[in-house]
Amino acid sequence: MATVFNVGVRINSQSRSTNVNAPDHRRWVLVIIAAIISMGWASVANAQSANQLVSSTPADGASLPTAPTEMTLTFASGIASEHSLVPRLTCNSVAQVLGTPTPDDARTTWTVGINGALPKGPCSFIWGVSDAAGGVVMSGIINFAVQSDLATPATTSPTISVPAVPPETSTVEADTEGSAQGAIWLGRVLSTIGLLMLFGAMVVIALGWAVGPEYLITLRYFRILLRRRSGHPLVCHRLCS
Repeated sequence: MATVFNVGVRINSQSRSTNVNAPDHRRWVLVIIAAIISMGWASVANAQSANQLVSSTPADGASLPTAPTEMTLTFASGIASEHSLVPRLTCNSVAQVLGTPTPDDARTTWTVGINGALPKGPCSFIWGVSDAAGGVVMSGIINFAVQSDLATPATTSPTISVPAVPPETSTVEADTEGSAQGAIWLGRVLSTIGLLMLFGAMVVIALGWAVGPEYLITLRYFRILLRRRSGHPLVCHRLCS
């Protein structure tokens, strides 16, 4: 009986020791997992903290003759995809309207458009990188100055082109001129025909009608007429002799 009792006591003691050691192993597993997660977050935080602004356009302290139309920020390494850039611009202590920040493929260069022309005076561009929870990872400020005033568009009156009006030609004058030219041409034609008929008749009478009761009178008449109006040698030689 004693032997049996001792064995039972040993078995119970071993099971108790096993139950006591079980929670210790679970604790160590949880500690290791928490350490791995902490190391991961620390590496990400260190990478973001090591990242910094390399250059900007316009640069810090620049004096610009004309107002810029956009801001460009270049970082040493790409900003994580779960992080975002939050910009803010003031000129003469007046907030200006900005566009949505746009990164390049590597997320190292960010461009922020400026809506509208900036006034003359000092300007401050405040930027920050925030994480998914809204916490600020890194931030900075860029100060610059604009030397020129706002560009005012010149108001010019619209130019109205008037087509050239061709000069009006009087129809009555054209008809009158045409009628006059036609009358002159017809008169010339009729006078030419009349002269031809007259001289032709004289030639026919002088050559073909050699005798007749009116021959002497007719011959004298044609001699006088030919002497005055015609200088043709052949006709005058035959009739004027």
